[in-house]
Amino acid sequence: HPLGLKGTKFATIEAEFEAGARLLICTDGVIELAQGNGASLGLKRLSDVFGKLEAQTPAQARVRLTQALDNYRAEYPLQDDLSFVLVDRALEN
Repeated sequence: HPLGLKGTKFATIEAEFEAGARLLICTDGVIELAQGNGASLGLKRLSDVFGKLEAQTPAQARVRLTQALDNYRAEYPLQDDLSFVLVDRALEN
């Protein structure tokens, strides 16, 4: 069962993942990351941050994304987990 959610149905899709592409997989805690004023990060802001990582190596992208998430919430305590995976497809030689 996906994520241990017995009986829950999930949609599946197929998509091309071209050489040189990067994929971000994250928990809802990343999207719902809040500031002290209650404003959540949201998909638009996350997409903007992710777009700026394009030229970074995988290691640099991980560090910069972590820094961006920490900067967004500042000192506001976490309300949920923050988990993400960056997947890069290598360029074909």
